[in-house]
Amino acid sequence: MRFLSLALSLICVIASAQNINEQPLYGGRSKSPEMIKTDQRLIEAAVKAAGSKEAAAKQAITRGWQYLNQGNTGMAIKRFNQAYLLTPNSAYVYWGLGAASVQQGKFDEGIKLFNRAYALDPKNVRLVADIGMARTRYALSASDPGLRAKRLQASLLWLDAAEKLDPSYPLTHANRAIAFYHLGQYAKAWTYIGKAEAIDRNSVDRALLNDLSRKYPRPATRAAASSAAQAAVQTAALPEAAQAPAKKSALAGGRMRSASARQDLRHCLKLATNTAIAKCVYAPK
Repeated sequence: MRFLSLALSLICVIASAQNINEQPLYGGRSKSPEMIKTDQRLIEAAVKAAGSKEAAAKQAITRGWQYLNQGNTGMAIKRFNQAYLLTPNSAYVYWGLGAASVQQGKFDEGIKLFNRAYALDPKNVRLVADIGMARTRYALSASDPGLRAKRLQASLLWLDAAEKLDPSYPLTHANRAIAFYHLGQYAKAWTYIGKAEAIDRNSVDRALLNDLSRKYPRPATRAAASSAAQAAVQTAALPEAAQAPAKKSALAGGRMRSASARQDLRHCLKLATNTAIAKCVYAPK
C-alpha cells in the first residue's frame, strides 16, 4: 500500500510538471526546489551545446515555431518556455507564446503576451502585423456582430501601425484584406490583396481568394465580364455572317483564360504548402 501511495504521488508530480511546462511562462506558478534544479541543468546543457544563452534560446524559439506550424501547441509552448529560462527579456519569447495561446483559442492570454512582446520590440513590423492578425482572430471569436466589427476595426489600427513601420511587408496588406473581408468590405479587401501580391504573390492565402471571389469577384475580373457581356450584345446585333469571326475570337479568349486559370491553380497549390502561418490564421467567413 505504501509503495502504491508513493507511486501515485510520483505520477502526480510528473503530471504537474508536464502541465506547467505546457503553460506559457509555466503558468506563473512557483516551482519546487527540484524543478528549479532541473531548470538549471537544462540551462547549463543548452548553453554548453549552443555556446551561449542567446544561441540556445534562438534554437528553442525556432523549434517552437516549427511545432506551432505543425499544430502542436503544447510542444511549441515547451520550447518557448525553455527560451524564456534562457532569455526572459526577449520579445521573441512572448511573441511565440502569444501566437501559441491565440492558436489554442486563449485570446485574452495571447493578447497579453503579444503586448509584452510589443513593449520590448515596438518597431518590429512582423510582430506588429502579427498582433493585428491575432486581434482579427480575437474579433472573429465574438458571436455578437457589433462586437465583432468593433474588434475588427481595432485590429486594423494595429495593421495601420505596421504599414507605417514598413509598407513593403506583404503580410500587413494580406492581413488587412482578411479584416476587410470579414467586415464585408470586399472591394477594399481586393485592394489590399493587390498590394500584397505586388510585393510577394505568395503572401495571400488561397482560401481567402476563393471565398472572396465567390462573394465579390476580383474587380479586374468583374470589368472583363462586363466587357464580355457588352461584346456579346454587340455581336448578337451583327449580321449572321459577321458573327462567326467574333465567336471564334471569343472561344480563343476562353481557351487563354482556361490556361491562365490552370496556371493560377498550380501557383496557389504551391502557395498552400509555403504559407503555414497564413493558413493557420485565416478563418473563412
